[in-house]
Amino acid sequence: EAAGTRRETPGASAPANMVLAVVGTHATLSMEPVHMMKKVFGPRGTDVRAVFFGLEPRWCNILNICDYGGSAIAQLFRASEQDPYAYPWDRLRGELVQIHEEDPQMQSA
Repeated sequence: EAAGTRRETPGASAPANMVLAVVGTHATLSMEPVHMMKKVFGPRGTDVRAVFFGLEPRWCNILNICDYGGSAIAQLFRASEQDPYAYPWDRLRGELVQIHEEDPQMQSA
C-alpha cells in the first residue's frame, strides 16, 4: 500500500456523535488524542466532543479547549503525584472506579 493512502472498510460507517472522556493533567497532551479522533472521524461527518477529567478548570478556561468534567480526578492525581508510594495501582484503580461510579457526566462520556 502506498504511503499516505488509506484503505476504507466497505460498508463501515462512522457514528454521528462521539463523546470522548479524556483523563489527564496536562492540557496540551490531553488534546492529542482528541485531535487524532477529529482527524479520523471529522471528515466522515462525526461530531467529536471531549470532556476532560483531571485538568484544572483554569486550563480549560485559559485555553478554551474543553468541557470540564469535575475536580475529583484532578485532586486524586495531585495527591498521587505528591506521594506516589501511597497510591499503588490497586488503590489508584479503586479510587478511579469510585469516581466513575459517582460522576454521571463521566459515565455518559
